[in-house]
Amino acid sequence: MAKLDVAEVSANMIFGALINCTLTYFIFGVTAKFALATTGLFFAVSWIRSYGFRKLFRHLEKRLKIQG
Repeated sequence: MAKLDVAEVSANMIFGALINCTLTYFIFGVTAKFALATTGLFFAVSWIRSYGFRKLFRHLEKRLKIQG
């Protein structure tokens, strides 16, 4: 299950990062280097947050024996 969690979070984050980097570059007119750097920073923070929440909810699911 953990490997699928990592794959899900990563796929979602990578797709979002590509969109965000492109939008940052075109909408704000910054350099490609700046767009990549800021996207990379926010990607790392968001990935950690998303994976942390995924692990928390998996833990709660097991602890509370929620079935669905």
